[in-house]
Amino acid sequence: MSSSMPNPDGVYPIVELNFKGVFLRNPFSYNHSINFTFNDRDFFGMTYGECITFLERFMQENIKKLYYCEPGKPIIFGIAAIANDEDYGGFIFHAYGTDGKFCMYLDHDGQ
Repeated sequence: MSSSMPNPDGVYPIVELNFKGVFLRNPFSYNHSINFTFNDRDFFGMTYGECITFLERFMQENIKKLYYCEPGKPIIFGIAAIANDEDYGGFIFHAYGTDGKFCMYLDHDGQ
């Protein structure tokens, strides 16, 4: 697993980006992914569109669907789609309300 440089101020949430993986239905999971941990990015200062652009540039791939998982919940119960600015606001609310790691998942195939 790779990670960005640590933020000495601890201002930003820790966001683990999981990409190039596959959602499996039984048991529901995201497998064979690459993950990268961001702890120096201000996701709060981005709009949904800016976040998508940032992530696509980082991965050098298009995103079909974007998801996050609420901290402390297993993926099957905590996963939520981010499809617009309203959904992104929910992600921001949860991300900045936790001291732990926050997971994002990408669907490249539109599953």
